[in-house]
Amino acid sequence: MKYAIIACACAVLLGSSGCKKEGPVPASHVPALTEIFGEWQWVSSVGGLTGKQVETPPAGSEYTYQFDRDSSFVECHNGQCSVPGKFSLRMEKSLLFGDQRLTLVLRRNTGSVVERTRYLVEEILDELRINDDSPDGFGNRYVRKGAHLNQ
Repeated sequence: MKYAIIACACAVLLGSSGCKKEGPVPASHVPALTEIFGEWQWVSSVGGLTGKQVETPPAGSEYTYQFDRDSSFVECHNGQCSVPGKFSLRMEKSLLFGDQRLTLVLRRNTGSVVERTRYLVEEILDELRINDDSPDGFGNRYVRKGAHLNQ
């Protein structure tokens, strides 16, 4: 019985210690779709179960997203690009928070399945900050390609 109580307490603590998600994009700044157009270079990701795991690209490697005016996107790693997909930027109900949030939806047909990935948008200005819509997800930071990478 004592071990069951300890296990329950640990589960509650672990469940409440996930990464801290920021609030929604304020209604005063729901970005225009054009703000996402262009090439974005991945700088870092922070999150995971504890909310403190930090990931950055290995030295000499480059990960980018390219968003085009025809709603297509491509993801590249060191110049090798994925099959193009379609993206949308719209208000959707967050799976994590339950309210309406600005959401970036990426859809890619891999031949056997259509992959659909959702990110909650925190910022689209000088940086693109998108967060996984899950309790143990990551917040991802991108800068416009060619902009100074301030890590």
